[in-house]
Amino acid sequence: MIPSVFAPGTLFARIFHASPVAMTVNALPHGEYVDVNDSFARLVGYSRAELIGRRAIELGIITPVRREPVVQDLLTSRELANSPQELRHRSGDVRHVVVSAQLEEHEGQLFTVAILQDLTDYHRTQDALRTSEARFRLFFESVPLPVWVFDLETLRILDANPAACETYGYTLDELRAITIEDIRPPEEKAAFNAFLPELRRSPYNFGVWRHCKKDGTPIDVAISGYSLELEGRRVRLSVLRDITQQVAAERALLASERQLQIITELSTDGIWDCDVFNQTVQLNEAFRLIYGAPEEPADALGWWIESIHPEDRAAVFASIQEALFGQGSYWSTEFRMMRAGGTYATVIIRGHIIRDDAGRATRMTGALVDISRQVEIAEASARAALEERQRLARDL
Repeated sequence: MIPSVFAPGTLFARIFHASPVAMTVNALPHGEYVDVNDSFARLVGYSRAELIGRRAIELGIITPVRREPVVQDLLTSRELANSPQELRHRSGDVRHVVVSAQLEEHEGQLFTVAILQDLTDYHRTQDALRTSEARFRLFFESVPLPVWVFDLETLRILDANPAACETYGYTLDELRAITIEDIRPPEEKAAFNAFLPELRRSPYNFGVWRHCKKDGTPIDVAISGYSLELEGRRVRLSVLRDITQQVAAERALLASERQLQIITELSTDGIWDCDVFNQTVQLNEAFRLIYGAPEEPADALGWWIESIHPEDRAAVFASIQEALFGQGSYWSTEFRMMRAGGTYATVIIRGHIIRDDAGRATRMTGALVDISRQVEIAEASARAALEERQRLARDL
């Protein structure tokens, strides 16, 4: 009899049957299948109807010798985590799996709930890679992006693909004779040394660093790194992408006061002018149409403070105080601001600070830009990049 918690229509049953990972419910002590999902049925080559009510030993899916230790471990500890096991498919093929299971009791009857991850294809891939180094070399050398492997302890480059040699201007032997610290400009080395403990601890990372080619030309590189064991030592495989032009464009945009002024003047999201001494703010029509600003200028400052997301106010106030009492002529910060409809937009506010002869801030003029869409795209891209790194890590 199927316990009520496993019955069709329950939350457990819906998750159980929708899972892409093989799952089973077995009754103890004999091990009859109370229920199995379609993923498990495909794993062993039987239909659900053929499995339910039958025993794995009876069908030859597992031998008594292999089943008995698993059952004893479950009876002792009530759970089993990542236990390697072999199952026999109906065709006779052996399927390598990792089993996680726990013991459940219902109305005096013991049941096991098991999750089985099929590792057969993974094992086949590992065997193929171990028996054919040429296949790995073909992959490694054909990747169009620069790739190298370095020792995490000594930082010495152990291997590099042709794309890395071409990008950096070194021969393979020359790259093998240097460390990843040697390809960094002097001004980057302190930051890199500070990052080393995190690099050695984390299984993977993504970051942007400045490197130098053999001829001294600096390049900005986006790096995805993955740690692995190679011949008894921990190494890092790094995939590198030259983003020098992209970073240069961003730096030029930030460095150019004229370009920033043009953006401010043409912004349709909001133009503002603040008299620092009198603490009054003038806002353009966009603030009223998009963010619901008041008609009277006297109310503008109080309205703006209330429109900042409560979790962001302290950071915004700290940022503006630092800008006003500093010596700079530019202020920028990012925060969430309420729109007229009651939803929050992610915005960047930028302003030019005008100072008197004594260096005191007297006026700020600038623009506010809604970047909500860009933030959504960036978050989606980050998720996609993470999934791609995870996929690459699994493939490697």
